[in-house]
Amino acid sequence: MSTFIERNGDFGFAILSSLALGMIFFSSVDASALGINACNTATNVDNYLSADISYSSSISNCLTVRDGHNLDLRGHTITCTETGSNTCGPAVLCDGTSRENSVIQDTYIGNSDSDGQHRNIIGPASSAVADCGTVQKLKIEGAIVGITATGTTGKNYVKNVIIPASSGTGIDVTLQDAADSISDNRIDGGAFGIKIVGRSVSTGPKIDHNVLRGFTRLGISNADGTYVRIENNALLEGGVYSSPLSITSANVSYTGNVCESGGPCSCETDNLTPPVNCF
Repeated sequence: MSTFIERNGDFGFAILSSLALGMIFFSSVDASALGINACNTATNVDNYLSADISYSSSISNCLTVRDGHNLDLRGHTITCTETGSNTCGPAVLCDGTSRENSVIQDTYIGNSDSDGQHRNIIGPASSAVADCGTVQKLKIEGAIVGITATGTTGKNYVKNVIIPASSGTGIDVTLQDAADSISDNRIDGGAFGIKIVGRSVSTGPKIDHNVLRGFTRLGISNADGTYVRIENNALLEGGVYSSPLSITSANVSYTGNVCESGGPCSCETDNLTPPVNCF
């Protein structure tokens, strides 16, 4: 996870280890939620995952959250078992009406896995979570795209740790409300950190307080003329031919971003000797 701190007008930040998820307290879910332990379990209430589950490309997606209901993974893991160039469909797909009201999260409290990690979605899913309104506090590793949202389904993507596939993308969403946001996420690796399509009118949605590192092509990308606010992000350790920000829109605003040389940032770390103005 990431936490950013403003001090006396300077931009500073502290990165909390993504491996310490078990130390963070998350609120419990509705007591009426129904436990599920297999893919494609159809219900018309909120659900929580009661066991680790796995799936392959033989089914279109593992779990479907319908009509604005919610899903809590409760520390359990969904694993795509495909290997090589094969991929699975989405691990979690929101469908039906009011998809933007669905919340996909993990309220896990406890120890990490035996290797010191805690993961919610593992393996080469085409998308770990697709077309769900809010996704928060998940650990995603190996997906082609960590989180996707199209049309009016996007809302808030908060406090997730995403390690996409080497040629993949952390978050690729369309956000069409000024209150929509991508915030406090950590994305490590992949080709792209965040791709966004924003609003057609001001004020745009906000990308703020994210840590993106190790991307090989672009940290944050907006390839149209929509309105977006990019604020207080850290984009670091990109690949040799990468760029921290690639924005074609004249309707994007920037505030307090820290990056390597090559972007419209408040501080470019490659040019600082010493970097006293950024940290």
